[in-house]
Amino acid sequence: MTQPAPGACALPNCHAPVTGRGRRYCCTDHSGRGRNLANIKERAASAERQVLRDALDGKTPPPSHVGFLATTEGAVLNGQALVELRAALGVLRSAAALADARQAGQITPLQYAGRLRVVRGAAEKAAAAVERLLPGQ
Repeated sequence: MTQPAPGACALPNCHAPVTGRGRRYCCTDHSGRGRNLANIKERAASAERQVLRDALDGKTPPPSHVGFLATTEGAVLNGQALVELRAALGVLRSAAALADARQAGQITPLQYAGRLRVVRGAAEKAAAAVERLLPGQ
């Protein structure tokens, strides 16, 4: 998705100028529509993450995926492998984002240590998923 031009409304297909410091939309109507679009995208992303987590945990079959990924050694990973890897990396990214709050000083050192343990656990899960999916390992 392309970024709006500086000083232009952030709503897709609207190029009206934005007035005011820190504003993203040209009017209140577009501000409401932008908020609705952001909420819809977040709900869709959340649902996708949950489906991928459930598939990674073995609760449901992974969603169908057409395609493959060839490695430099010639191994080919199928669609299910890609879905599982994507889910594992998504969990790892989420855990890392939570731990990043420490940089902004928003959490205590004790909370940071707990989140760091979650990142380590997510990294271990991602590594195990990669090892399980690579042929000949």
